[in-house]
Amino acid sequence: MIVKVQIPLAGSDAQAMGEALIYNEGRTIEALLPITDDLLEAMDGEPKAFFYAHMEGTNLLLDGPAPWQEW
Repeated sequence: MIVKVQIPLAGSDAQAMGEALIYNEGRTIEALLPITDDLLEAMDGEPKAFFYAHMEGTNLLLDGPAPWQEW
């Protein structure tokens, strides 16, 4: 599946904002993920990006960058 990851725009220090919002197109899956250096690196300086992801039990795991989506 593909999910959108959004980090908060307020403030200049994304990690200080705490958590990124992650959801699929239909919003049947929504999660909050702590903002880490690894996540910021994967986001490549963008406030939102798309990733392939999968579920393992109740955990949502990001697999890698996905193409830009229009949703």
